[in-house]
Amino acid sequence: MISIDLLKSDKPDIQSENRCMLCPIECGADRAVRPGACGVGGCAPKAGLDPYKSALVARAARHYYEEPPISGTNGSGAIFFSGCNMACIFCQNMDISHFQKGRLVGADELAAIMLRLQELGSHNINLVTPSPHVALIADAIPLARKRGLELPILYNTNSYEKVEALRRLDGLI
Repeated sequence: MISIDLLKSDKPDIQSENRCMLCPIECGADRAVRPGACGVGGCAPKAGLDPYKSALVARAARHYYEEPPISGTNGSGAIFFSGCNMACIFCQNMDISHFQKGRLVGADELAAIMLRLQELGSHNINLVTPSPHVALIADAIPLARKRGLELPILYNTNSYEKVEALRRLDGLI
């Protein structure tokens, strides 16, 4: 059983000694130096950000092409993250998920993006390919909630996850 203190710590058990163990691949990459198996890493230190608490956001917009209950009439507030631990050749988001594309953001900016999508009338916040960015998301959601985010949050994933990583999001998603 993982304690609440561990779930909220800056150094969760899924990242020890700067070795990424976030997903079942357990590539052990030091994401401050080089990308992991998911393609994430290597660029955050140049921007002065923690490589485990920042992400490349390739696109954030209302998205109308999810299942109708998710998109509704106003669209889903989709945030497309760069990087994925699967690298499927049939991926509909290949240009985004397989390559490091987008703007590097920290928790404060990710929270602001969520709030902007709410202002635009989105029905929800849809985190697309979020798996490599659990620590960032776990920091950004409480910030957004404190600033007035009321929308439900969707964790739109390939489901190749470690339970320890998902526990970081317990009560947030």
